[in-house]
Amino acid sequence: MLLSVLRNTRGKRHDSICEIKFSLVFPDSASLITSWPGPGMSRGYDTQTTTFSPDGRIFQIEYAIEAIAHAPPAVALVLGKDAAPGVLIATVKAQRHSLVDTTKSAAEKTLRITDDIVCCAAGLVSDANILVAHARNIAQKHLGTYNCPIAFETLVREVCDVKQFYTQHGGLRPYGVSFLWAGWDEREGFQLFRSDPSGNYSEWLATSIGGNEAAAASILKQEYPTLEKEGGVAAGELTLEHAEKIAKNSLEKATEGTALLCDSTEMALLVRKGGKTHISLIAQQ
Repeated sequence: MLLSVLRNTRGKRHDSICEIKFSLVFPDSASLITSWPGPGMSRGYDTQTTTFSPDGRIFQIEYAIEAIAHAPPAVALVLGKDAAPGVLIATVKAQRHSLVDTTKSAAEKTLRITDDIVCCAAGLVSDANILVAHARNIAQKHLGTYNCPIAFETLVREVCDVKQFYTQHGGLRPYGVSFLWAGWDEREGFQLFRSDPSGNYSEWLATSIGGNEAAAASILKQEYPTLEKEGGVAAGELTLEHAEKIAKNSLEKATEGTALLCDSTEMALLVRKGGKTHISLIAQQ
């Protein structure tokens, strides 16, 4: 396609007409299609949360999981469902700037949802805050409507439904956060759940999230007592001291053998006393 543009330029002694020609070249349809990212390229799948790649992957969810891999590790263990049931949550705190006023900003990693339910997050803090607020809102609405606490798994499922919603609709991104949920209800007793950015959740006896979680999980698998292990004790016989030792070993493995300082770790214990669920922080030595 050829365009001609005429421009008048006036001087002191004479007028001149200068002709400027632009040549605009358009590629043919074949070359245009070839140059655009096609099914064999990953670009189109990277930018959309609702599109599967040819090998069945959703890249945005994988990127969200990768964000969690840069977070401090956390582990949780069920003490048992027999004589002294409870759940222990152990986390490594992120390093905070020395000028941060810790007296006015809570530094606890274990967050209370209801009187019987707590959670621990790994990933983007802002995403975690939104989902924690949503979980509290769900629990309060249920209590106000039915005059009874919400079932633990029901609460976890409803929060995970929100996370799954954000993986299925265009213009949204997945929540870049994983959770450990520890709680008690009248029907099931103490339970431990883990959820990920895809909206999937599952119940565990011991599990880990955050950076290098596979290394922490390997220690949990080796040291957590199960009936399947020869000579092992039942989970209901797991003492608090033993659980603390397993948790510390798991976190040290996840932090690549670095010795954990007292002020860099947090352990929270969830137990029942006097018909109520008590959540207490265990002092580290």
